[in-house]
Amino acid sequence: MDALDAKNQEDVWQILTIDPCSSVNTMTKKSLEHSLFLGRRITVLQATSLEQAKQLLQERSDIAVVLLDIMADTQSESLFFIHFIRTVLKNYRTRIILRTGYPDTLPDIKLIESYEIDGYLPKESMPVVQIKITIMTAIRAYAQIITTERALQGLAGSIAHEMRNVLAQVKFSLDSIGQELQVASTQTLKADPLHTVYKHIGQAHTSIKRGLQITSITLNQCNNKAIDADSFEYLDAGKTTKKAVDEFCFDTESERDKVKLQIQETFTFKVNETVYLFILFNLIKNALYYFKLHPQATLTITVDRNSIRIKDTGPGIAPEMLSRLFGVFTSSGKAEGTGLGLAYCKRAMQAFGGDITCDSVLNQYTEFTLSFPVIAQAQLQAHELKIMHRAKQVFNGKHILIVDDEPLIRKSVRHMLDGLGAHFEEAENGHFAIDKLKTALYDLIIMDLNMPSLDGYAAAEMIRLGIVPSQKHIPIVAYTSESAYITQVKTEKIGMNGYVCKPATPLELIKVLQMALEPGKKYTEAKPTLNPPPTALAGKTVVVADDCEQNRKIIQTYLGLWGAIALEAEHGMAVLEILQEEKIVDAILMDMEMPGMSGVQTTQVIRAQNHQQHIPIIALTANFSEQHRHQALLAGMNAFISKPVESAELHAQLLGVLKEKRVKTSLQNLQLQASPLTASPAAKQNVFHLRPAFATPENTDEKTQREARLHTENTATAKEMTLLNTERLEQMKKINAALLMETLPVYVNEMGQHLIQLEGHMHSQDFEAMHNTLHKLLGQAGECGAYALHQFLCRKGIYPTVANKHQWPTEDNWLNTAKDLYAQTVIALRKSYLAAHR
Repeated sequence: MDALDAKNQEDVWQILTIDPCSSVNTMTKKSLEHSLFLGRRITVLQATSLEQAKQLLQERSDIAVVLLDIMADTQSESLFFIHFIRTVLKNYRTRIILRTGYPDTLPDIKLIESYEIDGYLPKESMPVVQIKITIMTAIRAYAQIITTERALQGLAGSIAHEMRNVLAQVKFSLDSIGQELQVASTQTLKADPLHTVYKHIGQAHTSIKRGLQITSITLNQCNNKAIDADSFEYLDAGKTTKKAVDEFCFDTESERDKVKLQIQETFTFKVNETVYLFILFNLIKNALYYFKLHPQATLTITVDRNSIRIKDTGPGIAPEMLSRLFGVFTSSGKAEGTGLGLAYCKRAMQAFGGDITCDSVLNQYTEFTLSFPVIAQAQLQAHELKIMHRAKQVFNGKHILIVDDEPLIRKSVRHMLDGLGAHFEEAENGHFAIDKLKTALYDLIIMDLNMPSLDGYAAAEMIRLGIVPSQKHIPIVAYTSESAYITQVKTEKIGMNGYVCKPATPLELIKVLQMALEPGKKYTEAKPTLNPPPTALAGKTVVVADDCEQNRKIIQTYLGLWGAIALEAEHGMAVLEILQEEKIVDAILMDMEMPGMSGVQTTQVIRAQNHQQHIPIIALTANFSEQHRHQALLAGMNAFISKPVESAELHAQLLGVLKEKRVKTSLQNLQLQASPLTASPAAKQNVFHLRPAFATPENTDEKTQREARLHTENTATAKEMTLLNTERLEQMKKINAALLMETLPVYVNEMGQHLIQLEGHMHSQDFEAMHNTLHKLLGQAGECGAYALHQFLCRKGIYPTVANKHQWPTEDNWLNTAKDLYAQTVIALRKSYLAAHR
């Protein structure tokens, strides 16, 4: 299609009528042609055969509505034609309306739902106005889909645009680390380069965290979610604005030098910090975009009396653009700009109770002004009193050790915490602090990091190693003048509970100290405890439903450690049999893909049974796609755990669903007394699958030389990968070494059998059997710690393609590579774990 055709088609709604009777098509064309709807005229294309219709659909991707005679050619051919539109062409935009002179020939309602068929028109006795209403309703649905797609495309561009900034910072930080480590490879790493390494790691962590937050903000914008006012906090405008400039990723130092921050008079504002930083990032980025063509331009950010001005001396903005600058999809001259940024800035500032305006003179300057509401002194005092009241409840009676080599700073800290009911002791360095810990019990340490004799890092490390066993887990908060990036990484590495940068306000210091003192916030190991206290799940009965015996055994072992009782089921019917025995079951762990009755089908049946419908059900799946998640939610599952199952996640999810069940119990009992429960719509629906196998397996007779080369490359890559998940294997060994030695040979044997079966399924082109076997292989690889094999099968072109798209794997030579990885994995397992079983 040339550019002119494309332009012309933007002004019309294209309708395709398909009927073997040309007179029906002609009549349809006459009744609809040149009608106007939503500002566009309707034009009608005609086809008298399905092949002709396929040709038109392949040539034109913007057909709004298809009118299809259900008996065109034959009924089965018409159904395959619908499948062709939705599955082969992957066209989910075009709306489909069925027509027939024989109402009893309509397909089953479930097929209509599956393929998103929008309507039905009998050929006889149908008024023209009713036909037009049906067509226009379908066009409206098509227009809404197009509008949504364009918005999402813009959103995707916005996400990529914003994420590029933070990811560039990550790349720069990690590249800088690499340079420092290259120096370290030839000589001992000195203090300054080591500090630089920590700084870049800290910057990378901050950038990743900020990038994830900005992504969440952008996605919330897509869903039209209002900014949560509960996330607003009182912040210092000067400090927060400086943080934005510090965190922004400048391409070069010269670019950074073009940005100047002036704090004429700071003030307190109430904002969501991440949202505010996002606004400044957006405005800085927009200004710098034009500096490439205006190298003499500069950017000045001024904080002054409840307003922040961002002024650049770049090209300026044309007057006709200013009035619509903050509209959605408005962008001022930027090729890749989506226009979502400034629209969001406007919404965000209004959510803060303020506003954003723009003043510009072409070829002179552009100045954005962020204005914030004045916060009354009484409001600030009330906020401070509220914080202090909560803090008193936490600090009262606590014994706090302040460690700093500067007496004035120790005195200042005591003064900031005065009135909270705490008791204070002081030490001038790490040695004296440890001596005091040996003679008295403390609840918290506030630790300077740079001190003579023994600094804060060394002292904290000695405490965590147990130099005073009774105080090994005491909360430690750093109070330091060091760079926040360096402090963040080093304090986490040592095991401190937080840090505060000097100088700090009383509220800033109290906030961090209070978090460290709250129950459950005290120092723990970085990784979750392997064996949580058994009391939380003791006595609970959990059904473990999985067709793999080894998987059930491992989960049963975890449950046993926590005092829970495990009932095993290898398929859905076995789960129902357990429930029919009237046994008290507290939760069910349900594999989503089991032979016979799947996890989803079993859940639907359970949810339809009055006396058992509220049992928490957690899905176990190796396919953690949105499609699977959606299916599980519709069926009534409560939570999800991806395979291989890790003990910490399993424990947390079980506690979560059981707590939710306790909260709902009283309300559900009241509902039961009021009226009998009825089955949910999801449970009543029959499961309907239509999976025509139009795909074909890989052709093993073609591209032999290319596959040989790919095989060599994949094998080389495999050798560079970590073969085993040793952390998981060592964890299993620690829990039950005998079970590990029992299950590993079984996994190894069954994975080998699955690879042989896969080869047969590929040869016979049995897609369903291949899918089922590949699913088992993936799950077993994860469970037995075959890391490289598991990661390889998770590649986009292998299992996700099979499970989510119902297509054959697209990865070249994937099966041979999987066999090689399996062989290498077996050797590694035998060498490290199965030596006694040779």
